[in-house]
Amino acid sequence: MIKYNFGRFIFLSSKKAEKGSEGNILYSFSKSGLQGLSRSISKEYKAFNITSNIISLGYFDSKMWRSLNINVQKKLLKQTLDGKLGNPSVIIDTINLIIKHRFINMSKIDLDGGILE
Repeated sequence: MIKYNFGRFIFLSSKKAEKGSEGNILYSFSKSGLQGLSRSISKEYKAFNITSNIISLGYFDSKMWRSLNINVQKKLLKQTLDGKLGNPSVIIDTINLIIKHRFINMSKIDLDGGILE
C-alpha cells in the first residue's frame, strides 16, 4: 500500500458485539478493539493515501442467520427500526464507496437497520 501510495483498510464489525452480549465475551472484545486499531492506522498512514474504516453490521440474510431458531430471528428483528434483514448488496455498495473516496477515513459506518437495543 505504501509503495503504491494507495490503500483501504476496511474492517467488519458487529453492532450486537459492540454492545456486548452474554456468552460472547471474546467476540465482543475483538470487535470493539477494532475502533482503536482503525483510528491508529488512519493516523499512521494518512500521508500514503491509506484510509481505515469499520463497517458495523446488523442482521443480514446469511448462512449464520438462517441457522438461528425462527423465534430468535423474530426477536432480533423486533429490535430493528424496520424489522427486516439487510440485503448483502448494501455491504458491497458501502465497500465500493469507501474505496472510491479518501474523504471517508477513521469512520465507523453502521449498516444495521437501526438496531434499537
